[in-house]
Amino acid sequence: MDPRLLGAAVDANLWLELPPGRLAAAGEALARHPQVHGVLATGGPTNLMCAVFCPDHAALYRFHTEVLGPLGVRRAETAIVARAVKRSGVRLRQLPG
Repeated sequence: MDPRLLGAAVDANLWLELPPGRLAAAGEALARHPQVHGVLATGGPTNLMCAVFCPDHAALYRFHTEVLGPLGVRRAETAIVARAVKRSGVRLRQLPG
């Protein structure tokens, strides 16, 4: 399903840097959050990846400040998904407009 049909106009991937001792708790907390549709442990300069749907850019900002901040995130790199062509193994049809 296209998340815009549920009022989620902003799809973003967040690469997060957390202290290693907070990684498991942060991952579990993010996995329970209703805006999050994916959480993965990673290697490299970041150690957690989080995929979120937000109703708008203001909600994405609040996600950073109200959700990520208290989890102890040191750094967050955000990429807005401009267009998805496949989700959960199903090709998305083009929505009008």
